[in-house]
Amino acid sequence: GCARAAAMTTWPWRPESEISRMIRSVVCSVGKSLPRRVMKNTDFEGVLETSDAWIVQRTGITQRYIAADDETTASLGEAAARAALDAAGLS
Repeated sequence: GCARAAAMTTWPWRPESEISRMIRSVVCSVGKSLPRRVMKNTDFEGVLETSDAWIVQRTGITQRYIAADDETTASLGEAAARAALDAAGLS
């Protein structure tokens, strides 16, 4: 787990006296959160003079996520952090 990985971290290029003062971190898990609303390229076809094929050929994008008024970078970041903690067994 995360605690074991942090304990196993060694710093051979540092004197022992410095090691005890260093703050160490280990990435044990990652999480993600996306806005609820998905907008596909085909959603643009009726509004703009474009097509899914045109957009994909030029950008590689097939869909995008649009944040609602109640979805902020903070709320999405919090949800991603909680997902990472859950995945690491630390929640």
